[in-house]
Amino acid sequence: MPILRSVSPQTLLGKWSVALGGCFVLGLAITPFIAAWTGGGGETFTDNVTIASVMAVAIGAIIAAMIIGLVAAMKRNERSLLVNLVIILGILMCVFILGEFLGPQH
Repeated sequence: MPILRSVSPQTLLGKWSVALGGCFVLGLAITPFIAAWTGGGGETFTDNVTIASVMAVAIGAIIAAMIIGLVAAMKRNERSLLVNLVIILGILMCVFILGEFLGPQH
């Protein structure tokens, strides 16, 4: 049984996972433009509400994409490259968030 069947997803859950992963990438791509438009970030995450909102939505999208991708892989036997990439990105984001909360305070 092959590990990867194709590049693009075949199931509806896989397509949702990739679409939410695309929202994460879009959020990351537009954040520098928003920062330039609003005059920069600040010292904390919530100093610029616009940037914080975009990043919170992007992080929520990749975590939801990871969960949906895992369900698609386990229940619907989805084995596409893009879904696996989204799952890996979601796991990395969860590790980053855990590191931020559990790591030493600045």
